[in-house]
Amino acid sequence: MIISKPKIILNPYDWLPSYGETEIAIRFKGSELAVDVFYDSNIETIKTPIKKTILFTRACSFNFTSTPGVKLTNFEYQDAKLQKGTLGSLIEYESSEAAQKWQEHFHRSKAAIRHFEMWFLSANQSLTVFAEGCELVDK
Repeated sequence: MIISKPKIILNPYDWLPSYGETEIAIRFKGSELAVDVFYDSNIETIKTPIKKTILFTRACSFNFTSTPGVKLTNFEYQDAKLQKGTLGSLIEYESSEAAQKWQEHFHRSKAAIRHFEMWFLSANQSLTVFAEGCELVDK
């Protein structure tokens, strides 16, 4: 399946410390996928980790795996080069045969299935999600 046209949706290093996240937790309920990103505060008096949540709405598929790891998909990334310094960002592939297949499966004409991907650099894990949308939630 051809995957191309990457677009940065969210750069967590806008709020993460330079060494990244300390923990990732995944919760899936109904059709919502919540990805909790824990990180240290830059204020010395705050000792408990801070959490922000990336919420994927109407998620129909996700894969959370160690990286580097075993390739489990037949995705063929084309023109998928990103700007320098964006590794670790939440990416949406605007052209994805896999997302199109999900769209066709659900016979949807209004809300599109979108293809998202993110690498958690400190945790050495990657996440691929097919969902209708996503948002950053401070919880």
